[in-house]
Amino acid sequence: MFNYFFRDKDSSRHTLGYKFFLSTIICIFLMFVDYRFDHLNTFRQTISSLLYPIQLAVNYPLQKIVDINYWLTDHSELVQENKTLRAERLLNNIALQRLESIESENNRLRSLLQTSQRLKERILVAETLKVDLDPYRQRFLVNHGLNDEVYLGQAVIDSQGIVGQVIRVNAYTSEILLISDLDHAIPVSLDRTGLRTIAVGTGDSSRLFLPYLTSSADIEIGDLVVTSGLGGIFPSGYPVGYISSISFETERSFANILLTPAAQLDRDTEVVLIWPSMDRDL
Repeated sequence: MFNYFFRDKDSSRHTLGYKFFLSTIICIFLMFVDYRFDHLNTFRQTISSLLYPIQLAVNYPLQKIVDINYWLTDHSELVQENKTLRAERLLNNIALQRLESIESENNRLRSLLQTSQRLKERILVAETLKVDLDPYRQRFLVNHGLNDEVYLGQAVIDSQGIVGQVIRVNAYTSEILLISDLDHAIPVSLDRTGLRTIAVGTGDSSRLFLPYLTSSADIEIGDLVVTSGLGGIFPSGYPVGYISSISFETERSFANILLTPAAQLDRDTEVVLIWPSMDRDL
């Protein structure tokens, strides 16, 4: 029985070896025939055509994964580039705002310089430190005081016209009462006709009031109103404002006349303190 078992096993081994040898010979023969005579080309093309859909089905998910990976990479790069560009734009806008601010400041200083060149007596350019423009208090603080010989009642102008006068002086600062303050009044005259009157504050930095002109007064919209020099505080001939509104009430003999200040009362960051005995041609 054992002899039969071993004999059968040896027989199977010889059969397997014979099949392997025969398969090798057939493969070599087919490769030789294909190389020399190209007889298997049609068969190979047929098999390739049959397998092509299977190849597509196998490759499709892989290709999609590759495409998605590329898309995610590109999207991430675009998002990062967009963030970078936004940051650069923000920085550029900030720089542009600063440049515009510097340009505006230079223009203001240039205007003040031109004003100072027209004045033959002593002047002093001051910076505003604190601004108070509520309806009952139109004032601001400047950075010069007693140490610079600033005095009570001193006239203050900007490059466009009259701003106000000094009402309080400390060692290093001074408080300026604006011409638009409710408690302020300034003697003025119409530049076109020479008609004299008083301009009073309204509590609004964009308006002054001329309360004492009759309905028959020769006055027109746009007329320039200047300081008359009366009272001894403001030299004559300095622009105070322009007539912006004229109205009449039947029960009153006086006209309601509003004036737009020539000075930039709500925007001044630099003003000029002036001393007496100066040239009057602004």
